[in-house]
Amino acid sequence: MPGEAFTFEFTVGMKPEVELTSYEPVQIELPPAGATEAEVDNEVEALMRHYETYDNDESSSVLTEDKYADLKMKAPKEDGSEIAALTSDARFDREVLGMKKDETKTFSLDIPEDESAVLLSDLAGQTVNFEVTCSVVKTKHTPELTDEWVKDTFGFDTVDSLKGDIEKSITEQKDAVIPRIKENACAAKLVERVEDDVPDDMAEEAESELLQDFFQQLQRQGVSFDAYLASRGIDSDQFKKDIKMQAQDEAKQQLALDAWARKHGIEVTDADVSLEFERAGVEDPKKTEEEWRRAGRLYLLREGIMRRKAMEDVMDKAEVTEVDLTSQDK
Repeated sequence: MPGEAFTFEFTVGMKPEVELTSYEPVQIELPPAGATEAEVDNEVEALMRHYETYDNDESSSVLTEDKYADLKMKAPKEDGSEIAALTSDARFDREVLGMKKDETKTFSLDIPEDESAVLLSDLAGQTVNFEVTCSVVKTKHTPELTDEWVKDTFGFDTVDSLKGDIEKSITEQKDAVIPRIKENACAAKLVERVEDDVPDDMAEEAESELLQDFFQQLQRQGVSFDAYLASRGIDSDQFKKDIKMQAQDEAKQQLALDAWARKHGIEVTDADVSLEFERAGVEDPKKTEEEWRRAGRLYLLREGIMRRKAMEDVMDKAEVTEVDLTSQDK
C-alpha cells in the first residue's frame, strides 16, 4: 500500500580478486631506443630504390635472375573472353625466369574455394589460364651513393649529412611510439599470468566499451562500418569474434592490474583524484569533482587512476632486452 514500508532483494555481480601466477618483473623485448646503423641503411636503400631505372637490355634476350622484364599477360575465360582484372601490361621481378624476348608461355592457376582476395573471389574454385608474353628484357640500374648525387637529388652536402637527418627522424619516431609498444608488451605479459576465467558480465562490459570507442572513432574518421570491414578483408562475424577476444584480454588486463596494485600496495589518494579533474581542463574542477561524488561515480575514476599507476609500476620494473630486428633480417 502507498506509504507503507517495503523490502526488496537484488543481486549484484562482484568483481573477482584474482591472483597472478607471479609478481616478479615482466621480461619483454623492445627495439633499440635510438636509430641503429641497420635502420638508417635500410632507409637509404629504400631511397635508392626509388631512383632505380630499368633500361632495355639490347645485349640480352633471355630473362635471368639479374634481369627484369615487361610482360603482357592475358587471362581468358573458357568462352575466350578475357578477365579484365587479371589482364594487363605488368612488370614481374624474377617470376618467369628463362623466357626469351617475344616468347609466350601459358600456365594455369587453380583458385582455392575459400579465396578472399577481391580480384579473385568471383573465380573461387575455378581454374584460370594465363598467357604471358615477354615484351622486352631489362637491366636495373641503381644510382651510386655519392656526395654529389645526394646533393643534386636531396640537397644535402654529403652522404653523412643525409644519414644524419634520417637518423634524427627515426629517433623521433621511436621516441613517440616505443612507450606505447612497451606498455602493450608489459600488458600482454601480465595477462599471461591470469589463470582465472573472466566473469561474463565483466567481459560484456569490456566489449561494450570497445564497441563504443570503435564506432566513435569510425564516425570521427568519416568511415562506414562496411568500408572498414572491406579494408580489413573480414566479415561482420569475424569482427564480432575479434571484438570478443579483445574484450577478454581487456578484462584480464584489468584484473591483472588490480592484482598487481594490491600486491605492491598501490593506492589512490584524494589528491590524485583532484589532480585528475584539474588535468581534464574542466571549467570548475572542484565543482565537477563534487558532482561526481554526489552521483557516486568517483569510484570509476579511482579505479582508472589505480590501474594507470599499476601499469606505470609494471613498466618501471620491467626487465627489457633490446632486440634489433632490422639487423637480424640482414
